[in-house]
Amino acid sequence: MTQAKVSDGIISSSHYSNIEGGRYMPPSETISLLAERLAVPSSYLLGGMIEDKELALLLKKYEELIETDELEQASQFFKTNKKKFEYIPSLQQEFYFNLLRCLHLFKSGQDDAFSHQYLETIVSFMDQESTSAISGFLQRRYFYIVALYHYIHNEYLDSIHCQRHALQLTVDPIISAKLNFNIALCYFHLSRYAESIEFTQKSKDFHLNLHNWRKVAECYNLLAVIYLELKDIQPAKEYIKKGLQILDNESEVTYPILLHNYALIYKEEQQYEKALTLINDALRLKKGHKLESIFFTLQAKIEILFKMNETSLAKNVLSEAEAFVSSELNKVQLEILQSKLHLQQNEFKEYEKKMQSSINYFHEHKNWKRIKELTEEFAQYFEDGKKYKQANINNRLCIQSINNMYKELMRG
Repeated sequence: MTQAKVSDGIISSSHYSNIEGGRYMPPSETISLLAERLAVPSSYLLGGMIEDKELALLLKKYEELIETDELEQASQFFKTNKKKFEYIPSLQQEFYFNLLRCLHLFKSGQDDAFSHQYLETIVSFMDQESTSAISGFLQRRYFYIVALYHYIHNEYLDSIHCQRHALQLTVDPIISAKLNFNIALCYFHLSRYAESIEFTQKSKDFHLNLHNWRKVAECYNLLAVIYLELKDIQPAKEYIKKGLQILDNESEVTYPILLHNYALIYKEEQQYEKALTLINDALRLKKGHKLESIFFTLQAKIEILFKMNETSLAKNVLSEAEAFVSSELNKVQLEILQSKLHLQQNEFKEYEKKMQSSINYFHEHKNWKRIKELTEEFAQYFEDGKKYKQANINNRLCIQSINNMYKELMRG
C-alpha cells in the first residue's frame, strides 16, 4: 500500500509520512484508525521498543526445540502459540521470531517456504550493511540464516562469507563446531577439498572436546566422502571405520549413512557384491529410522545393480524409489536413473529426452559439477552414434561448466 492509500480519509499523506519517519507522534484516535486500515492491533504500531517477557520465554523455548532437532514438537509448539506470534510489537523480538521461523522451515526440508519467509520477513527488514542496528545475539543468527539461503541456492561463496561473519560473533564451541562443518560442506560443493578438509577437522576437534560422538562420526563421514571424491580410497576407508567404531551402535542415525558411503567406496573399487551387502544394510537401518535420505540409498543401490548388469533388479528398485521422491531434485535424479535404464534397453529417444531434461534442470540451478558429469556422458553417447553436432553442443556445454567451476574457485 502507498502512503496515500494508508492515510486516505484519515490524515494527509505528507502528515502520514512524518508519522512513519518518527518525526511526529499522532494522537491515539489516529493510531486506532491507521491500525484498523492496516488490519493490525494498535499495540503493534506503538510498542516497537518494548520487549514482552512472556514472549521472550516462548521464543527461547521455540529456539531450543529447533536447535535440538525436535522438529515435530517445534511444529506443535508453533501451532499452539501461533496467535501470540502473529503480531509482535517489539521490532527486535519480531525479527528474532522470523529468524527462528526461517530456521524451522529450513530444518524441516521446506526449502521453498524457507525462501519465501526469508524474502518476505528478513530481506525486507535488514541488509548486511545495517546489522549494527541489531544486537550481537541477533546478528549471528541473521548471518546464519542468510548463509542458509545462499547455500540452498548453490551460492556457496556467499554462504561461506556469511558463516565466517557468524563465527566472529560467537565463542560458543557448539555453534563454532556447527559453523565450521557448514563451511566445510560449502567448500566441498565448490570442489575445494583442501579447505573442506581443514574446516571439517576444526569441527571434529570441537565435537571431540564436547564428547559429541555422533557429530564426530558425521565429521569422519564427510572426510571419507571428500577422500572418495579425490579417488584416495585408503583414507576414505579409514575415516568410515573410525566413524563406525566411535558410534558402535546401529540405533544411531549416522550409522546407516556411514554404511551407505562405505558401500560407495567398495563400488569405486569394483567390489560390487560387498557394496550391495552394505547398501542393503544401510537401507534396512534407514527405513527403521524413517530417514528422509532413503531415496539416496536406493539411488546408490540402483547404480550398483547397473554395474553388476542386474537390469531387472535395478528396474524393481527404481519402482520402489518412486515412493521416496520428496523434492524436485529427487525427481530429476530419478529421471537420470530411468534414462540409464532406457539406454540399456536401447530406448534411445526416451534416454535422450530424460537426459536433456536433467541437464536443463541443473543448468537452471547453476550446478556446474553435475552438468559437467552429464554432458560428458551425453557427448560420448552422441559421438558413439556418429551424431557429431549434438556431441559438439554437449562438449561446449561441458567446457562452459568447467569454466564456471574455475571462476568460482578463483573468486574465492
